[in-house]
Amino acid sequence: MKHLLLISYYFPPDGGAGTQRAAKLVKWLPSCGWDTTVITRTPAATRGPWDPIDEGLLADVGSARAVVRVPGPEMRRRWIERITDAARTIMRTQSVDAALVTMSPFWLSGLGPPLRKLGLPVVLDLRDPWAFDGWREYRSRWHLSRDRRRMNAALAAADLVIANTPEAGRVFGDRVPSLRRPPVVVTNGFDPDDAAAIAPGRRPDGVFRLVHTGTFHCRTLEPDRRLHARLRVRPRPIDGTGRTPFYLLQAIARLRATGDPLGARIRFIHAGLVDDALRRCVDASGVADAVELRGYRPHAESVALLQSADALFLPLHDLPAGEAARIVPGKLYEYLGVARPILACLPAGDARTWIESSGAGLVTRPTDSDAIATALRRLAAHPVTPDPAWATRFTRHAIARRLAAHLDELITPAAPPQPAASGEVVEC
Repeated sequence: MKHLLLISYYFPPDGGAGTQRAAKLVKWLPSCGWDTTVITRTPAATRGPWDPIDEGLLADVGSARAVVRVPGPEMRRRWIERITDAARTIMRTQSVDAALVTMSPFWLSGLGPPLRKLGLPVVLDLRDPWAFDGWREYRSRWHLSRDRRRMNAALAAADLVIANTPEAGRVFGDRVPSLRRPPVVVTNGFDPDDAAAIAPGRRPDGVFRLVHTGTFHCRTLEPDRRLHARLRVRPRPIDGTGRTPFYLLQAIARLRATGDPLGARIRFIHAGLVDDALRRCVDASGVADAVELRGYRPHAESVALLQSADALFLPLHDLPAGEAARIVPGKLYEYLGVARPILACLPAGDARTWIESSGAGLVTRPTDSDAIATALRRLAAHPVTPDPAWATRFTRHAIARRLAAHLDELITPAAPPQPAASGEVVEC
């Protein structure tokens, strides 16, 4: 059995999307020939709204050889030193074949050089496209340029770079020419075991339940007019208001205004962080009575809620014509796993392409409330039927197999060139 050192800032009992990739790799990689030892942070003593706890995810990580928890980080550099010391200690008694650092936070890329000095091939796994992610804001163009230089240097020093969407992989390949080898794509996924453990809970009561899990970014609806905020820049132009329920709630209001019976039947249920900006968005919509805000729920409860839905809401920021999103919301994979119709309010990109090609739902522009209202009518009258077989490419086991194949290739020495046979012409 080969041995992977997996370094992740987020790890159970941390909750949220950031921890699930590492946890599910620990669960499924052993069946693909790779054991894991995890190095992560000591669980936070206090937690804010962006740092939830979900002890149910601990059930996924029991197959790790060990989980080494390192105190910190009070200072980033000091935590990197502690991680390196922990790796060195592990390697004194065990053979380690490779190290994988999953990010964000992206300052973990600083682990690359010290881990390579220990003799380990280093894989940088990017859960977002770093300085190519249009969602990230920078204080100035100088800060953006500096972060891109840091990114390019870190990726060039890695033995392998993993992107989690095809579009992000294409961008890294095109714009970071100094990579040691072409980037590979290992997407996120869903675990069929999560859904199999829960009995579906749909109720024939006439209510049309539209469910969303995850995070809204409603502060984009309240622009900061201060000078320093106006000077901030993004790597590309986006309309962040698409990552809110604003246009969906407008669509529900229009259904009611036109006397459509669906306007009275629809119930929008959100399971995720609830902040003041989201409450203000809902309160100002005129349809607050159609909305249920449940707050962050453990992963198992979120999956059960998805299974109870008549349709699932998948929003993303909007982009100018000709631009493609470089991210795929992690919730899409969970949505595909429960095989419920998806109302996808997306720009061009991998997520939109997959939903359109698979027939998993209906797609509109993120900021077109009229189109959203039309899609709601269609989903309520003639629900689409997603094909569960199409989604099997995104099971966590399939994802682990894909990663294991890349790791196997990374640690396998290249075959030496064979001497030419007599009379054979070899092009050099």
